[in-house]
This record gives sequence, structure tokens and C-alpha cells, in this order.
Amino acid sequence: MKVYLETYGCTFNQADGQIMANILGDEHEIVDDITDADVVILNTCYVKLPTEQKMITRINKIKTEYPDKKLIVGGCMVEVDSERLNKFAGDSCWIGPHKIDMINEVVNKSVCGEVIHECGKTSMIKAGTVYKNFDSLIHILQICEGCNGACTFCCTKIARGFLVSYPIEKIVEEAKEAISKGCKELQVTAQDSACYGMDTGESFSQLLNQLAAIDGDFRIRVGMMHPKS
Repeated sequence: MKVYLETYGCTFNQADGQIMANILGDEHEIVDDITDADVVILNTCYVKLPTEQKMITRINKIKTEYPDKKLIVGGCMVEVDSERLNKFAGDSCWIGPHKIDMINEVVNKSVCGEVIHECGKTSMIKAGTVYKNFDSLIHILQICEGCNGACTFCCTKIARGFLVSYPIEKIVEEAKEAISKGCKELQVTAQDSACYGMDTGESFSQLLNQLAAIDGDFRIRVGMMHPKS
């Protein structure tokens, strides 16, 4: 099948999109033009009201302009607002951000006419070399998912769940592989990078020191840090 993947949102969600593309590449052909695709995957962002409206508009546009294509909705919208999504795309397949390793299964079932909604939290570890490619000068390094906060105005906790820090050895392994393949910038990202290790007895400073100790000519860019962490 020919698959078109469209990703919105933060660096972490961009990395989720890359993971899905790499997994899809084992069984399907990724295309750059939506008109060439049999299946369209919309990897959504849902962080604020204008973005919510943009996602709804995009879903409606795809379903209206490309009625013969199978639509799969992924990303944060699936977890944050499934009730609303059901009104606009209840007849389409969904895949939540914690289930992206099942993307081939969802695509295959979608093509066969099945409607499945793969939602909910899992313990998927996104760090390491299994789901990644290393052909870019800038490499996104996912270090943890979820957060320790409970802010009433923020849907991150609903979308990404409680903090899950990935093993330091997996993160460092991925970073070393990227640098060995020519990466010049590691983009360290999470929903809250500063809270890394709070659930495992480790710390962000420990991780940062190990990354900085890797041999090579590269820089580290850290994003998404909450001051309270």
C-alpha cells in the first residue's frame, strides 16, 4: 500500500511520526503526495484551541476531498478528545501515541475495511535504535514521555500520561549511533525534559553528562523544560 503521513505539533510528536514512517517502510511505500496514497495518516497535535480547530478542519477536508482513501487519525487528539473525534472520524481507524508500534497492523486492517481504535497507555520504549533512522544532521532524541504535573489548563497529561523515563543506556546508544552516522545536533526532547529520571531515581543532569561525554563533533539542544522540575 502507498501511505501518506502528515504530522503536526511538537518535536516529540515529529519523532513519533518518524518512528511510524520507519515501521511502515517495512511493509508499505511512503509517498510525499497525498494524491498518490491509498492510506492517509494524520498524526495530530491538540495542545490549544486554534490547533484543535485546525485538526478538525483538516480531518473534514481529507474526508471530503479524498473519500476513497483510508484515513487513520493518530497523535494526541486520539487520547485527549475521543468523544469529539468520534463525531468527525468515528468511521476511521485511530492510533494513539502509545500504540504507534502497531501502525502496520492498523493500516492493514483499515485497508481491509475494518475500523479499529487503538488507544490507551502502554510501556513502549521509544529510545534506542530499533525504530529509528540515522540519516540526518539533526537527530531527535526522545528521553521520556508524560509528565509529573497536573495543570488544569493543559491536556498533556491526558495525551501522554504519567512520566515514563527511558533507560539511559538506550538513549546513549541511540545518540552514539546518530553521531557515528554524521549527526551534528542532538535535539533532546520530551513533554518535560527537566523531570527526566524522577520516576527511576536518576536525573536529567546524569543523562546530560553521559551525552556530553560521547566522542564526536556535535552539539546538544534541549527543549521542553518546565521550571518547577
